[in-house]
Amino acid sequence: MYDELDDKFDATLEYKNAMISFLNAVMSVNKSLIDNNIVAKIGAVIRHDIINTFSSPNINKIIEDNSVTLDWNSSAERASDSEIFEMLAFKIKNSSGFHNKLTSSNLFGDIFAERIAGEHSSIYILHRTLGRPRDAIRMLTYIQEEFGVNAERFEASMFTKISKKYSSYLLREIRSELAGHISDIEIDDCFSLIRTIKKRGFSQSVIEGKYAELEFGEDALPLNKMLSYLFKVGAICNVLRRAKVEGGDVYLWSYIDEDLTIDPSLNYEIHCGLWDALGIIKPRHRQ
Repeated sequence: MYDELDDKFDATLEYKNAMISFLNAVMSVNKSLIDNNIVAKIGAVIRHDIINTFSSPNINKIIEDNSVTLDWNSSAERASDSEIFEMLAFKIKNSSGFHNKLTSSNLFGDIFAERIAGEHSSIYILHRTLGRPRDAIRMLTYIQEEFGVNAERFEASMFTKISKKYSSYLLREIRSELAGHISDIEIDDCFSLIRTIKKRGFSQSVIEGKYAELEFGEDALPLNKMLSYLFKVGAICNVLRRAKVEGGDVYLWSYIDEDLTIDPSLNYEIHCGLWDALGIIKPRHRQ
């Protein structure tokens, strides 16, 4: 398995051509292995946002015929049914003989608080990730580091205690996903912009006013580019307002549907996992 292929990612044509050649080589070697009845396979692990920047006549064939997509955002109707929690349960159950005897549902009921900051614990954890198990694992790891590995339960107060530390981690993760797509200065500008909001949500007119106030300069990214990049990495989403009788508001996140594009006619919301790091004033019931 070839992992960490995004470490040196940049948006240059040289990098993209090198990666396309590499993927073609992997496909060719795997075909030879099959033709010679050799039970082996080469795998390359790479992010979708990087693959989507490639342009090659056979890139679709490589992706469609030879790839396995890891998608932790299943069609589960309840947050607690997400595959993320199955993986968390697997790791926790294998950490001790006692936990290994419990079913997944009994495990979470025994060691997790039912509600955290006004939300069901599964929703609280899931909403603060980018749809990846490693974010949830990092959150629990911070609790273990703060309260000791022998803590018997993950209590609500523990999550809120480490929320700032976790929020800083998530901000670094999102910044790293932007690296290569845009420069460090442009990344700083993107987050300087949404730091001025101070609220969880904002409209197009509000963000246009903030952008004008900051006077970024001639070389800065235009506002639509900043918002588009923030949207693509999950720092912000669009919100489709609906009445409760219609099912309530719909939050449109790019990490749930990678084909989504930003819609400036809709309002925006900042990812709640970033609220602490960006100085967002939280609703009273979400403290």
